[in-house]
Amino acid sequence: MKHFPGQKLGLLFIAVVMTFSWGMALPAMAVEESVLGADRVALMDLIARYSYTWDARDIDAFAKLYTDDAVWVGYVNNGTEPYIHLKTREGIRQGVKKRGEMFAKWGVVTKHFMVDSVITMVGEGKAKARTMALITWQRPEFGDFVPRPVQAGYYDSVFEKENGIWKFSRRDVYLTGVFDPKDVYGDAGAAKR
Repeated sequence: MKHFPGQKLGLLFIAVVMTFSWGMALPAMAVEESVLGADRVALMDLIARYSYTWDARDIDAFAKLYTDDAVWVGYVNNGTEPYIHLKTREGIRQGVKKRGEMFAKWGVVTKHFMVDSVITMVGEGKAKARTMALITWQRPEFGDFVPRPVQAGYYDSVFEKENGIWKFSRRDVYLTGVFDPKDVYGDAGAAKR
């Protein structure tokens, strides 16, 4: 087997770190706050449905993920003022519809990858989560099949049970990256449609 310079040392370092870390105790987490079982499955499903409904431009299904009085706030590129601030299920529906129409104009297909959710209970029928996110764009109808990572960050979510079903009551989104297709595809991008 061919080894690259420093590879043996790197493998030795990894082995030492893993051996050392296995002997260390993990940080204690409050068991009473952990979300387990059916609630965890339902909340992870809700987070996944956010991605799938947004990327499919299924505006009605997307809006149904929220409580009637939900709030959705987005901050971009370390800004302290919201880039977008939507209130109520219908307000969220209209805001997402408008953004989806803009992406359709450019032929942009989005993919939201939501990973590494840490979920905790905050009360009876209430939970919160922080979820890491990576968003890609591509334009297959223009021959642009390679996904471009355009945004990364995290989502802070608050969930409430509504008639026994978990829904988002608030989502605060913190992303850095590019938010206007013109910044990626140039002036001619939308003109092709």
